[in-house]
Amino acid sequence: MRQKPQQSRSRQMVDSIVEATMQVIAERGVADLTTTHVAQRAGVSVGSLYQYFESKEALLDAVVKRMTAEVQKLIFERIDTLMGQDLRTVTRALLAATFDYADAHRTLFVGVLTHDSQGRTMLAIAELERGFLDAFRLYLLQHHREVSVRNLPAAVFVVFTSAICTGLRFVIADSPGVDREHVIDLLVEAAVACLTRDATPEAPAPAATLPRD
Repeated sequence: MRQKPQQSRSRQMVDSIVEATMQVIAERGVADLTTTHVAQRAGVSVGSLYQYFESKEALLDAVVKRMTAEVQKLIFERIDTLMGQDLRTVTRALLAATFDYADAHRTLFVGVLTHDSQGRTMLAIAELERGFLDAFRLYLLQHHREVSVRNLPAAVFVVFTSAICTGLRFVIADSPGVDREHVIDLLVEAAVACLTRDATPEAPAPAATLPRD
């Protein structure tokens, strides 16, 4: 982005440009994405667009950042509402929500991934991984009496990488040939097994004994 919008009106214009970019990609694909198409859809002049975005690549960067932020917000909202639930329930909810988001934006995902010559996808994945790690840290802080994962970063790395690769493969494929719910079930079981592999549950209190005569 050439310059950050300072005023409310400028921020609204930038938001409308990013939203218009997402709409154009969904309708025409990344190959036919142009700044002219975006400006027309956003209802601004091309000159106004160029004040903030110098190229098509800059628009794509903004789209990826928007989608990453939306997924992170979704993760923390879901964690917040399910904080009292067990690990399996929370993991399933996070995976299902992420799959839902990817399904709803399938054209965007496919377009960005197939046109990524800037490494923006890997940067977004790294940012999402940090979000998942922070979310699980919050969850485990409230469930430390039930389970304590010795190496949370390593566990989340394996779980997240497995989930993101499987999820992207599932969303991108025209016909993956497998049932979505079964895929999520398997990911949940793998995630729970990985997260609890080195767990150190709190030892139960010793049973009370009657005094001897």
